[in-house]
Parts: sequence; structure tokens; C-alpha cells
Amino acid sequence: MSAHFSFDESLEAKLVAELNDTATRAAGRPTEIDMMIFEFQSNEIQKAITDIAKSNPNVTFRVIADSTPSVADRRQRAPGDPQGEAAPTCR
Repeated sequence: MSAHFSFDESLEAKLVAELNDTATRAAGRPTEIDMMIFEFQSNEIQKAITDIAKSNPNVTFRVIADSTPSVADRRQRAPGDPQGEAAPTCR
């Protein structure tokens, strides 16, 4: 298991390498790969997951993603756009 958080570098190559290493170490045994991400925007990661899933039927992927717009994104939308309203504030 590993966790990576970075705004300074691309973690795409690291993630693809870890996915491939996990599938290789599984050696045909049932294996689960769980991922939590904010947004999924990488063709390379998508290709790696698809290729691994096709060639390793015992590998199961579970991905939790949150691609809802941030509050800043919502404020930048056109007036009248229902998604442009600011998010409720919790106190």
C-alpha cells in the first residue's frame, strides 16, 4: 500500500508502475487494487488499468472518485447556471 499527494510533480508514471508491479506480484492470485482519487484525467492510467484488467482476470479494481467541481470552479461559472451557485457553508 502507498499514498501519494503532490502538486509539484506528475505521479502518473509512479502509479502506472505500481499498478503493473502489483499485477506482476499477484502472479495469477486474486488481488484487489483500491484507489481513491479526486479526478481521473490520465489516458495512461486508464490504459494501464484496462490492460491489467484484460490480461489479469483475477485482479479486481475499485476506484472511488470525486470529480465534483470545487467551490472556486462553481463561482467562476456564468450567472444563472445552477452549478455556479456557491456551495453551502458548514459551521
